[in-house]
Amino acid sequence: MNKSTYEPSRSRRRNSQPQKPNQSNKGKNLFTLLSILFVLGVFGGGYWIFTIKNNEVMATEHFADNAKVLLADIQEERDQSGLANKKTIDSSDQLKVVVYTPQKANLPFEDLEKDLQTITEKNKEQTKKDEMAVIVSKVTLRHLTDQMDRYQIISERYRWNEAKREFIKEETLEDSPLYASQQTGKMITAKDLIPSEADLLGIQQVIQQKILDQSDDKTMIDKVLALPAISFDSEFTYSPEKLTVVLPKNDTGVDKITLDYKEIAAFINTEFVDPSTIEGALPTLDPNKKYAALTFDDGPNPATTPKLLDILKEKNVKATFFMIGENVTANKEIAKRIHEEGHEVGSHTYTHTPLPGLSQEQIQTEVRKTDKAIFEATGVLPQNIRAPYGAVDVKTARITAKPFIEWSVDSADWQTKNTESIKRQVLSQTYNGTLILMHDIHPETVDAVPAIIDGLQKEGYELVTVDTLLSSRQKPLHQYFGVGDERVVD
Repeated sequence: MNKSTYEPSRSRRRNSQPQKPNQSNKGKNLFTLLSILFVLGVFGGGYWIFTIKNNEVMATEHFADNAKVLLADIQEERDQSGLANKKTIDSSDQLKVVVYTPQKANLPFEDLEKDLQTITEKNKEQTKKDEMAVIVSKVTLRHLTDQMDRYQIISERYRWNEAKREFIKEETLEDSPLYASQQTGKMITAKDLIPSEADLLGIQQVIQQKILDQSDDKTMIDKVLALPAISFDSEFTYSPEKLTVVLPKNDTGVDKITLDYKEIAAFINTEFVDPSTIEGALPTLDPNKKYAALTFDDGPNPATTPKLLDILKEKNVKATFFMIGENVTANKEIAKRIHEEGHEVGSHTYTHTPLPGLSQEQIQTEVRKTDKAIFEATGVLPQNIRAPYGAVDVKTARITAKPFIEWSVDSADWQTKNTESIKRQVLSQTYNGTLILMHDIHPETVDAVPAIIDGLQKEGYELVTVDTLLSSRQKPLHQYFGVGDERVVD
């Protein structure tokens, strides 16, 4: 048998050899993959862009819809504001600006439209470019009293928050408020607030005392007494809470002073101030009680006044002492005791000379020397004066610039100098609201005081100081004879 060997055919040999990768197929696959990714990217990016644009459109629609609701609420508030308004609207997809301009005549603004435009532009500048917001500029009106209104220009900005689907109110821009008289619509002036020259002189007294209270300078009293008087031509800065006055040129070193209305409540139209600033400022009398004021002239006297003070202290009664300046200078400790024990101090001139017959310079000397003596003894300036013998005329009233306190019951102690007669005269003549004239320099008067106090209190009288009896409403250029008996000096 012939051996044979296995020899594959040529074709079989080719097929059995290892195959090399096909480069063309690999390129095709990579291209396909990249194409798919590109298509996905295009579609994904397009969808992303579509979503963003759709969200922006939806946000704009939400903003617009809710802005309508917001502006409707604001319109309702404006309709109830007490001001008729002209409304102007500047609107875009992202920003809506509404300006309400009052159409009322006699408003306290110099150029209202310009002021509204200025505050609106300022608010727009604070709005970010990508924000959707509503800006509302308007004038607010508040009736503070029966005679006073408060106006203020404001600009509100409401920022739309799409995530919360709500408006967020940002900080409101505000111009300074203006205060106007309801009667005129004009800004309140010093003449609106301070009714008369007498009130102005009363404020001058308060200013003098305040400068002294704020100073440690022992020579300040002379400068204060020489302080030129303020006038309606002085510069006043008004607010419902306080009043600032620029003082005339003077030597005190004080060029302006701020007064709380509680300090000057007796001299202002209280309808033009915040009621809370004058609460409890002035004493009031109980209409169901009877009142009288014991007043003593011509002291202090070292032989009689201390005994009188002991009696008043024992009886727990406060009185008013109209002191002669030269007697105060000679008896400073007694004058100091009068003040420290809660009694009221007043001026009775320096030498007890009738004032109407004196020159202007002489009257000023009589009053200022007494003021200085009382201040140096007590730390307070006397606000009230009792003229010697009750004699006063227009010239005297203007030069002294103090309220004149007269009397309605004269004890005639200076005439009778009899204890029983003094007691009988006072008890028989006193009625509700009387100012009782006595003199603490007479021993007979001092001896009559305990029985007078007991008798009046038994009849139901409460004995008070002059300020309390007159509710601290005394004014310069006026004279007072008792409660309800006030007269202009003429």
